[in-house]
Amino acid sequence: MLADLPHLYRVAFCCSCCQRLIPSYVKFEQAEAWGDSALLHRALDRLWLHCQGETLGDDEALAFEMSCERAAPDTEKFSSIYASAALDAAAAIVETVGLCRSRDVRHALAVSTAATDAVAMFLQINRRIDPNATVPEDLVAAHPLMRQEIDKQASDARALMALRSLARADVEQLKQSSSYDLLDLSLRPPWNNDKPA
Repeated sequence: MLADLPHLYRVAFCCSCCQRLIPSYVKFEQAEAWGDSALLHRALDRLWLHCQGETLGDDEALAFEMSCERAAPDTEKFSSIYASAALDAAAAIVETVGLCRSRDVRHALAVSTAATDAVAMFLQINRRIDPNATVPEDLVAAHPLMRQEIDKQASDARALMALRSLARADVEQLKQSSSYDLLDLSLRPPWNNDKPA
C-alpha cells in the first residue's frame, strides 16, 4: 500500500511512525545520559513541515541524515531496555530523510519495519527472551502492543490513501494521533480507521 501513496503522503506516514518512536529514544537518553533527542525532535519537526509543502533542501537533508546517524546508539554499549528502540528511532528518521532525498519507497518500508522491530525487541526483552533466540512469530504478532502498531500503520495508510490532497490540517491530525509512545502498554491511542490517524 505504501508504494501506491504519493511521495509527500509517504513522508507523512513515515513521520507518524517516527513520532511514536521518539519517546523511546527520550527514555533511553534519560536512562543512559547519552544521545541527542533534541536533534531528533528538530529533524522530525522539519520533516513534518516538509509534509506541509515546505521544501527540504539537499544540504539540509544531508546534514540531518549525518547528525541523526551519529545520534544512533550502539546497542552493544548500553544496557537500557530502550536501547534497541532508540536505535530504531534514529534509523527511522534517517530513512525518512532518505525518502525525501530519493523518493525511493524502500525507505518508507524501512521506517515501517523499524517501528515493528522496536516493538518486537521490546517484547523479547520484557519477557526475558534471548534476543538471539528464534521466537515464534505468532507469539510477538499476537501481542496487543504489536497489534496496536500494525493496526495504526494500516489505518494511517488507508486514511492517507483516501485523501485527495494533503492539507495542513490532515498533517496536524496525523501528528497529534501519533504523539504517543508505541512501547507504552497502558495507552490506548486516540485514533480510529475513519480519519487520518
